Amino acid sequence: MIELVNLTPHDVVYIDVDGVKHIFESKGVFRVPTERVLTRRMLWNGMEIPVYKLGSRHDKAKLPDEIDDVFYIVSGIAREAFPGRKDFISPATASEDIVRGTNGTVVGVKSFVGNDK
Repeated sequence: MIELVNLTPHDVVYIDVDGVKHIFESKGVFRVPTERVLTRRMLWNGMEIPVYKLGSRHDKAKLPDEIDDVFYIVSGIAREAFPGRKDFISPATASEDIVRGTNGTVVGVKSFVGNDK
């Protein structure tokens, strides 16, 4: 049996085909370290707004161990930063993959995205 470990800072709710909610509680946070460089300042409504370019620092990331039959739920940014990690999945965020509540907020997802070939 596989294990799903949520490494996002919030619970992830998977809603299966029968509409049943499965909640994956956060078990820690995996982030890709970034560095930011100021590229310009925009003037809007009399205010200066800084605009940065972000770069990933893969070499500084503390990756979780790869373990047979364990998949890590991470952010889309984290998953894409490490395409070789087939054990990284992230909640699918396309409109057909998310479930919204009556007030329009996202209450869960119907699928995940992986780094599979």
